[in-house]
Amino acid sequence: MNRRRGFWIYAFITALILFLARINLPELTLNKMQVVNFGLISRPLRVALLNANVIFFDYASIIFARSEADSIESFLHFRKVGFVKRWKAFDKNFFEYLIPVIIIHMFLYNSRNWIISLEILAGFIIMWIVLVGLPMYRLPNWIRYVLVAVVIGIFRVLV
Repeated sequence: MNRRRGFWIYAFITALILFLARINLPELTLNKMQVVNFGLISRPLRVALLNANVIFFDYASIIFARSEADSIESFLHFRKVGFVKRWKAFDKNFFEYLIPVIIIHMFLYNSRNWIISLEILAGFIIMWIVLVGLPMYRLPNWIRYVLVAVVIGIFRVLV
């Protein structure tokens, strides 16, 4: 099974979990939906686990999309391909990972304050695009993974 198909299956399972949680969890109020979607939450436990699942999904989407271009990273560096040209070359591959992320975040979209939720989603998409398209050819893989995790953590703390 290739990576994209596995990621779409993971996205479907996550969407199913979020759909069922929205229906069956009484502690998942409208205000907590936004925090689960874009922030950090620690209580109650089931909502915190739901938040951890969404955070891990975001992290996995960025890492999988980055790994699509990492196989030819040295070639891109040798040709001096910048951020915009890199996105033009891999836009189809990158969007196959971005579309499920947007769908997952729409499952917990807060209808009470939809303007704020839409602005946070736009900020998250911009952060996702920058993290995926940023050339990090000189950094070892473990630093790339840590950098992605730290940026996601900072974004979620600021929300």
